[in-house]
Amino acid sequence: MATRASRASLVSWATSIADLNFAYLQLARRLAQGDSDMAMHSLGCGAEMVAAIARLTTEQLLRVSKTNLFLCRIDLRLLSRFLESAELPGADVESKQITGKYHS
Repeated sequence: MATRASRASLVSWATSIADLNFAYLQLARRLAQGDSDMAMHSLGCGAEMVAAIARLTTEQLLRVSKTNLFLCRIDLRLLSRFLESAELPGADVESKQITGKYHS
């Protein structure tokens, strides 16, 4: 049986996921409205989906964002490559601190 604290924690997680989804969808819509080719590449979808994203209203973004699943994906290989790259400002220090924690 779930305790009141664990239910509150689940609600907090669901709210955080919805907030992240909404921010991601707003960014995706802005990208789709501005540069559809970049949107297709960045979002990994076709022209039809980019056009649909560009047409979404704020109310529709809010409804779609209220799910308990992340709508964005994280490419761990790409993230690792960025962290190990000296091309990013501060990456040489930060990546050693971050990757050192996981590769020690």
